[in-house]
Amino acid sequence: MRKGLFIIMLCGLTAGLAGEVPVGWASDSPTTGPATPAPSLERRSLDAIFEEYQQINAEVRSLVRSPEELLDSRRRDEIADRAIPKLKQLLFLADELETAGDAGRQFAPDLRSGVDAVLVLFNDEEAIARLEARANDPDRAVASRATCALLYGQWVRADGDLLLQNSLLSHVESLAIKSPEDDHLAVLVLQMGESAPATPQVRERALAIATTKLKGEMAQQIKQQMESDLKLASLEGKPLTITGTTHTGEPFSSDAWKGKVVIVDFAVAAWPPSRQHSERLAELYTTYHGKGLEIVTISCDESVEDLAKFLSDTPKVVWPHLFDVGAPGWHPVAKELSVTDPSTAILINRDGIVISTDARDGLREHLAELFRD
Repeated sequence: MRKGLFIIMLCGLTAGLAGEVPVGWASDSPTTGPATPAPSLERRSLDAIFEEYQQINAEVRSLVRSPEELLDSRRRDEIADRAIPKLKQLLFLADELETAGDAGRQFAPDLRSGVDAVLVLFNDEEAIARLEARANDPDRAVASRATCALLYGQWVRADGDLLLQNSLLSHVESLAIKSPEDDHLAVLVLQMGESAPATPQVRERALAIATTKLKGEMAQQIKQQMESDLKLASLEGKPLTITGTTHTGEPFSSDAWKGKVVIVDFAVAAWPPSRQHSERLAELYTTYHGKGLEIVTISCDESVEDLAKFLSDTPKVVWPHLFDVGAPGWHPVAKELSVTDPSTAILINRDGIVISTDARDGLREHLAELFRD
């Protein structure tokens, strides 16, 4: 599965990592505050509370550069003393949100659940106790969400222990047989399969639970995503030519770059992580373009104006961007190649052969190897 689907449950943290404020989320969690009472506060406006929410999330982002870092026990230990107090500040904000109108009351329970799901990764006893209480809630959705957060915390803290991971999967499989329509369980096994499985077989077992034991909407989406990922991965070892039209209306074909190393990047300029990645690509382009690196970005923006503004604001991003004015949004090239994640990067060697369809995370290392001579 693509990493863009990673750690879906951690809504409080991942919303902050994306720099967004998810106002108006629907609630499926009870109103259960932090174990210690929140300090007395004068009633503030929703905007003021969300401004503080964004500030705290920015501080958390400075400690947790990506959700994947939370899978590293050493990194969790390094940041625990600084991250846990910040996360608990968000719980106090959740209490305050309860007094800030309908939108605040809707968001508060999801914020609590999301933050507690992150705190469990740090083995925070108060968060574990709160989730254990919710796991016994008469509302099945509330109980399932809490149970899944607890199980995922155990999975992460297992640090790749094969016996423990298989034991957890056996437990999840029994839950899936009892509740085959449970979308929270589908998300959980997806996370397990992508979060440091001890062996490839453990990953396959986790994803098999999602696709054979679970029948809900999320399980169907996971199955479709797996099929798309397999089709995309099948490109490796084969030649690939990219054709289309640039955002300025000029025809483009990567055939013009024969003998060059080519990065085919997929992005949404309106999405902050894509903008940040483009800036990192610009550094690599500066380093390797003179040695034979070319980049083409497949824009999946809804508006060519959004793309043009980004390029105008980011002068170091100088390579071609393909945009289909007749089919804005998910680009036809992305659909043809079964790319479903805007964080995808395909790497093509000098012979025109795809050597990776999941190159973004290790791009710097890939390029260092390709240009070693």
